[in-house]
Amino acid sequence: MSRSSYVDLHTHTAYTHNNGLSSVSALVERAVLYNMDALAITDSGNVSGVPEFYNACIRSGIKPIIGLGFYFADDSRFFQSTHKYHLVLLAENSTGFMHLLALAERSFTEGFYKRPRIDFELLEMYYDGLICLTGGLGGIVDKYLYAQKKREAVCFVQKCLSLFGDEHFFLELQDNGLKKNKEMIAELIELSKETGAQCVVSGGSFYVDKEDALECNELRAAHGNNQLYGDGYYFKSLEEMSSLFSMVPHAVQASRAIADRCTVLLDMDKCSKISRNDDDLSIIRQLQGCITQQ
Repeated sequence: MSRSSYVDLHTHTAYTHNNGLSSVSALVERAVLYNMDALAITDSGNVSGVPEFYNACIRSGIKPIIGLGFYFADDSRFFQSTHKYHLVLLAENSTGFMHLLALAERSFTEGFYKRPRIDFELLEMYYDGLICLTGGLGGIVDKYLYAQKKREAVCFVQKCLSLFGDEHFFLELQDNGLKKNKEMIAELIELSKETGAQCVVSGGSFYVDKEDALECNELRAAHGNNQLYGDGYYFKSLEEMSSLFSMVPHAVQASRAIADRCTVLLDMDKCSKISRNDDDLSIIRQLQGCITQQ
């Protein structure tokens, strides 16, 4: 069978602490079932799932795309701000992977306030080799638009385009069944026309099957999070995404094009020695020694 023309570039596993339900093995198995020959991991705030994910993908014959759902401070990582935004970064190559890890390390050592955070100053230092997605409803662009702050959204997009370039920065379209999704999709498409930024679709899943929504919400509630998910945050196929985004087929195809560009080679033996019981910062530092030359 032919490979899927859609690749999910934004997924959460159980390593997204207190939020993600998907096991790495179940997520990879489902990707194989959907004829995806590549898959991204973008857990929130950490890369602790990367060793398990990388090895599972290689064993299953699909390409692992390594990313991270960063918490982004809109002012400075040194300020104790209660604002939180999401920003997804994908490693395009070995340079991007090293920069991803550098950002992750400094999010803990310099930007930690309730969560590990980065800011634009750090992006300016480590943007090379990275592909940036705006992060969906939790991202700063969506939140600006939803708050009717169009000027701020445009300014942020233009700033990112100047830094990353139009082949490394994408407005992220998601549809998890919320009315808010539909509103943001329309506004993001318009913003794309206005700024020249390209769009790409993503799933933003936290669990594999629709029926897992209740268990995922129980997990969140057990850790004091009362903002519950609907049943649309499951892992979707090409057919489902093509139906949801029939008005922008190019944004579905963009996921495939981005996936084709991302290749990071790690030493599987070294990855296998990283314990899942190590803390997040320790795993970041151990991963820095797992890179192989491409």
